[in-house]
Amino acid sequence: FEERHLVFAMNALEKNKTLRNLDLKPQLTASDVRLVSFGIRLNSNLEKLGFSFLADEDSAGSALLHLSNAIAQNTSLQEVENHYSQLLRINSVDTHRIYNILNYHETLRTFRLHNNE
Repeated sequence: FEERHLVFAMNALEKNKTLRNLDLKPQLTASDVRLVSFGIRLNSNLEKLGFSFLADEDSAGSALLHLSNAIAQNTSLQEVENHYSQLLRINSVDTHRIYNILNYHETLRTFRLHNNE
């Protein structure tokens, strides 16, 4: 994705009332994941988010913390899945923070950091 296109799309997503499933095909960078976080934060209809993301340990943890905080504010997401098959390396402190943030989410049923199929 070009950053400006993703910014435009996430601004539109924040206000979108019809889209229920968003599957982003190109591989995302850590900064792309932060932009996606902005878009899903206040969206009230999105039920499923799919993406492909791989980064080094520091970038992955930071980006996924942003995403987790956005998911915590979202009231409709049920599934979030990283389609990338390689396991993301995230330090234990960030992993603990991410799961603490998401542990009490009322609608989220699935949160996959990698595709293990």
